[in-house]
Amino acid sequence: MGLVKRVSKRSLSMKSLYRPQLLVKIARLYYEQDLTQAQIADKLRVSRQKVQRMLAQAREESVVQITIKTIVGVFSDLEKALEEKYGLADSIVVETTAQDNQHTLAREVGAAAAEYLLRVVRPRDRIVISWGNSLLAMVNSLSYPVRVDAQGVVVIQGLGGLAARGESRKGPLPHGRGSATY
Repeated sequence: MGLVKRVSKRSLSMKSLYRPQLLVKIARLYYEQDLTQAQIADKLRVSRQKVQRMLAQAREESVVQITIKTIVGVFSDLEKALEEKYGLADSIVVETTAQDNQHTLAREVGAAAAEYLLRVVRPRDRIVISWGNSLLAMVNSLSYPVRVDAQGVVVIQGLGGLAARGESRKGPLPHGRGSATY
């Protein structure tokens, strides 16, 4: 009985000495050498599930630390907070160079809206737009011809909108711009 205990303790300590080395090796193969989990499993003669578990353990034990560099003008934390608070699928926070200048603000928000539109639009979508300086800036920010599969996309103009001074603004989208988004 005492011999069995000794052997199992010894094998356990050998296993625990080997485990950190294997953890680091698997992490390096995966994150530095871009091997797939299956390739690592074949190379080290372990199961793919073991590789997956050890990668998770490497992150839990801070052997691997993943950091995302913050970029000036990107507000992912604020966007996430807005999405959670208001139940939004997506949000974009735009940094502006001149918050007191309505023209500059509209241009910067419009440019971000144009990028967003091109990212999310899918064939046969229906897009209802109202009117306003930011939406006009969005339309003006689109490069032509639009390089997106927008087959069957219908753009519907809503009923006017509010102008800068509060008066109602009605009318068609600028010619050539609105039809380019179809």
